[in-house]
Amino acid sequence: MRLPGRDLEHQRHAGDRRAGAVLSDPKDPASIARAIVEAAGPDQDRLRDLGLARAAQFTWGATAAGTLDVYREAAGRRRA
Repeated sequence: MRLPGRDLEHQRHAGDRRAGAVLSDPKDPASIARAIVEAAGPDQDRLRDLGLARAAQFTWGATAAGTLDVYREAAGRRRA
């Protein structure tokens, strides 16, 4: 299981920048400062647009469908 800030190099290479995210290590003030400067920099409009496009993928319908899938899977395991 990956936790936020635990494996930043993996996350950076996993395409988070293409999703409009700027990552930082939550325990490293210098890392947080770099992320803030980067997010407020010349790419801020592009990052905003990418972030809004990514957020639009998370709908209530998709959330409900995913939750139902988990419930069905859990119910199936319980019967087995």
